[in-house]
Amino acid sequence: MNLVGIDHNHGDIAGILPDELGLLSDLAFLHLNSNRFCEILPSIFANLKLLYELDLSNNRFVGSFPLVVLSLLALMYLDLHYNEFEGSLLPELFNKTLDAIFVNNKRLTLVIPSNIVGTIASVVVFANNNLGGCFPPNIDKLANSLEEPLLINTNLSGCLHPEVGFLYKSIGCEF
Repeated sequence: MNLVGIDHNHGDIAGILPDELGLLSDLAFLHLNSNRFCEILPSIFANLKLLYELDLSNNRFVGSFPLVVLSLLALMYLDLHYNEFEGSLLPELFNKTLDAIFVNNKRLTLVIPSNIVGTIASVVVFANNNLGGCFPPNIDKLANSLEEPLLINTNLSGCLHPEVGFLYKSIGCEF
């Protein structure tokens, strides 16, 4: 019998994530939001080749944006909001085939990369971070996929090209 999912949301669990979680090679979803996990994400999570949903929101993880996320090839849903990650959000995140990206945090910075137009995400939440730079003029390439961009309280500095108006599927574009 193989374990394919863990859902311990709102469990009031404290401590660090054990490396042994990375040995669950058939794990498809890991939902541990609203607990009191801390420290950093174990690098052994790179072994979770089938993981397509990762929700570690509302915990106390620290350090820079977890590089291990970039090695999760099947990942479609990423929710890391409200942790204590600091530093830069990596442009490589937008090379992944994620459908939902939640990284609202208050401590991350991002210069908007040109490859953001390559994402297929329908939901992108950068709220409460520091964004800089310009959205690329070809931002309208996201018109068929992006439904919910949330950029509120981002201290956005830079420019918005008129092409942002072509994001016709966006049900709410909050800047």
